[in-house]
Amino acid sequence: MKNITAKIIILRNFVEKFKAMQIRKIFFILLIIYGMLPSTLFSQINQGDTMSFWSVTYVDWPPLAGTPQRRIHATCDRVGTHCYVFRENSLSPYLSADLDTLVHRFDTQFVPKLTSVYGPIPNALDNDTHVFILVIDEPNWCGYFDPAQQMTDNFVFSKWASHSSEHEIIYVAGNCFNDAPFICAHEFGHMLHWLQDHSPEPIVNPTHYWEDAWIDEGFSTFASIYLTENIFEADVLDDQAFFATDADIPLIYFSNYNQVKLWSMFMFEHYGGWNYISALISNQLNGIAGMNSSMLQIGLSENMDDAFLHWSITNYLDDATFEGGKYAYMHYNFPACAITASYTAYPTGVCNQSVNPYGTDYITFSSSTPTPTAITFDGDSNSKFRLALIKMDLSSNVVNGVEYIAMDSHNHAVISVDSLGMAYNKAVLVVCNVDSALHEGVKANYSYYTTNITGIATTDNSQEIKIYPNPTNTILTVSYNSSHEEDTITIFDVLGNKVYQSLSSSNRFTIDISTLKKGIYTLESVNSHRTIYEKIIKE
Repeated sequence: MKNITAKIIILRNFVEKFKAMQIRKIFFILLIIYGMLPSTLFSQINQGDTMSFWSVTYVDWPPLAGTPQRRIHATCDRVGTHCYVFRENSLSPYLSADLDTLVHRFDTQFVPKLTSVYGPIPNALDNDTHVFILVIDEPNWCGYFDPAQQMTDNFVFSKWASHSSEHEIIYVAGNCFNDAPFICAHEFGHMLHWLQDHSPEPIVNPTHYWEDAWIDEGFSTFASIYLTENIFEADVLDDQAFFATDADIPLIYFSNYNQVKLWSMFMFEHYGGWNYISALISNQLNGIAGMNSSMLQIGLSENMDDAFLHWSITNYLDDATFEGGKYAYMHYNFPACAITASYTAYPTGVCNQSVNPYGTDYITFSSSTPTPTAITFDGDSNSKFRLALIKMDLSSNVVNGVEYIAMDSHNHAVISVDSLGMAYNKAVLVVCNVDSALHEGVKANYSYYTTNITGIATTDNSQEIKIYPNPTNTILTVSYNSSHEEDTITIFDVLGNKVYQSLSSSNRFTIDISTLKKGIYTLESVNSHRTIYEKIIKE
């Protein structure tokens, strides 16, 4: 009897285990089937549904701040895996093929490609992973991502007296719908960037709710070209390059989409690729501070000011053959860079210019005959500048060299161009201002002039006369290597004015030049047998 009872118990346990296995098997089969079904079957919204939304708040865009909001009544024209397309009811329906193309590109290209490098789609408030593409009647722009829509309506109203729809929304103007894929790519970049780097209801920073516009627009323009172009294709013509018409646009005060696009592409190509993108998009510091922090984070020794001068040189040269492409774009090529001023006759006299913060001027000096020259630069001593000199062949555009120019604490520099018309026949002075303390619309002043030093660079006087220390700011020593008759010693400034003269028959004597202004001068030593010229520099 005991054996029969034990067998019954064993059989009952076997049946229970079998049932559990079958239940688990059925569960896994249902899970697989669920995963294979299109997500549109489980959408909260269906095609043909109508909803109401708020228009853009403009809390992040001062030029349109104060524009009254309105209620938008719209119909859902398409439901995709990752998006809904809603059309304001006052607009006529769009072609089915165009709607299908938009949804297909957003679902199968934009979302997987951009989220893999920018991060996930935000889902702040509505518990719906879909992005609302809302096409509305709007005359002022073609596309908009409004960060206020990611915040609660109560917060937006209390902070700005505006309203939030509490959805992830990309706004598209109806009259721009033909470009909807490109517009959505751009605004989708804004949306993903906002999730990575924002403070929707901050505690420690209650006034700054988004990244500086030039960084934010840089990410969105880079997103649009990454999603709609092959950014690894070489030498694509960009005939809209901002510097072809005006290079002196202040990068840090956003006003030009092409400028921030090229800055982002340059930084991607030269300063870390996707590592740079990942570091910057998640960096919680804003503007230049965030840029410097991100570059340091990925192990770069350069900072933004270094990169800005490098970029400015590259915008002029874009030469893949020089220094292994250090001063070239891989993806783009461009029309010629606009020139601020150009000279072919020397000396130039004193020239006055001004440049925007994080803007660039290009000044060219050309000669087809030997014209040893020096350029004296004086920038506003209260501002910050970066300088470089590009040396080129005028006819072939072959680069002879790029020289980074050091300035003293007063933004003064003397730049030797002593082989102009010989080793090279064009020199380009690249003048960058890197002063973030300058307000928008305020420029930094600078001046420059050239000194002809013909007869100095082409004549070797080292066996007869030595002048030292040179440069100096006080005492200059003149030493002759042999006895000589009495010489007349004259010093001329860059304009040919006589600033010093004396007689000397000594083999060694000194001249006090402490009262002279900083710059380049010419010392002339004359007797009845010869004339010697030497360049001297007063610091």
